[in-house]
Amino acid sequence: MSREEYFLPGTLPPPALSADYQTGTGRAYLPMEYSAWLAGSDHWLTGMVALRPRDPLMTPPASPPRWTAPCFTSIPTCATRAGG
Repeated sequence: MSREEYFLPGTLPPPALSADYQTGTGRAYLPMEYSAWLAGSDHWLTGMVALRPRDPLMTPPASPPRWTAPCFTSIPTCATRAGG
């Protein structure tokens, strides 16, 4: 399958590498964000794409590092209504 795509100057995506395709099948890898969509039937890419396996070295930590700054969810503010 082929299609023509247009890009603004300097915005070309990086060239595809052999690591972007599943060994043995040649199916293009999609990131895990597409897993729910790919599991459904609302696409025409069956047999053409596969989910990229997660790299066990790249899994996010279960909890933030100890040095992470606290997160403030609210900031006290003072507001007055115009006219009273």
